[in-house]
Amino acid sequence: MVDTSAFDQPEARGLRLIVGSLRVATAVQCFGAAGVQFLEAGGSAVAEMLRAGGRPMPADFVTIDRAVGGLLIACGLFSLTRPCWPVLLPVTLWFLADAVAPLSAGTDWWLFLGPAAKAASVLVPAALMVVDLYPPKAKFSLMRFLVGGSACRAGAVVSFAGLGLSALYDARFGGDLLTTVKKAIWVFRGQTPSDETASYALLVVGAVCFAGAMNLAAARTRGVAAAMVGLGLLLAGANVFLRGPAGALYFLKGVGPAGAALVTFWYWTLSIREREGQLRTKGG
Repeated sequence: MVDTSAFDQPEARGLRLIVGSLRVATAVQCFGAAGVQFLEAGGSAVAEMLRAGGRPMPADFVTIDRAVGGLLIACGLFSLTRPCWPVLLPVTLWFLADAVAPLSAGTDWWLFLGPAAKAASVLVPAALMVVDLYPPKAKFSLMRFLVGGSACRAGAVVSFAGLGLSALYDARFGGDLLTTVKKAIWVFRGQTPSDETASYALLVVGAVCFAGAMNLAAARTRGVAAAMVGLGLLLAGANVFLRGPAGALYFLKGVGPAGAALVTFWYWTLSIREREGQLRTKGG
């Protein structure tokens, strides 16, 4: 089936690098999510959401989580080799379910910060599905390329804004992020910081995340996009301080914001002329 969109143009510069980055980011977060499913078998966020709904029977949750973990490994391998919408659509929906599952615990406004922080994990596989459409193999389409790039940018903006606001909230009221900062400071300085010091450090992190998110939303600043890649990896890696060796799995699962920021960086650097906002084509 031939894509006859009126928006068709010669292939964009950097398309293969963008698709490759999306493939790797999707696969890595699938592998990390699979490991978390095995680690938390019977107690995952989605299982807790299902349990709150009263079905299936509690004894089945361990089997369900392990089965989902196995499927996520297979989906990660597909994403690296030959992504296709029959795989990426369920992956996108699963990450969406995993993101919104904590909302079953209540309706307090701060609970919505968690799903916001995971927006990139949902939109990265969705962007891959749109940009690298298969099956059938579709030729390059400017419309799909722009939609995919916009999805990654939106994912980075919402995720970093969510992470920033979560950090600001925990700095005031306490939580996992504050505990993480305390453990990180203890590792690097060899002493336990006061609550005031840890809160101040978390306020700085939250402010940087939120400011970076606003910059990504308001302007095409390649330096900020590149910096947000590093910040996203650092924030995902902070899980090691909170959870120990098992935090490596959460690190892999949480690479979505960094992946979305990386794709945004490639998009602005290789595919879009910075001043004119025009598409750069291959060889152009």
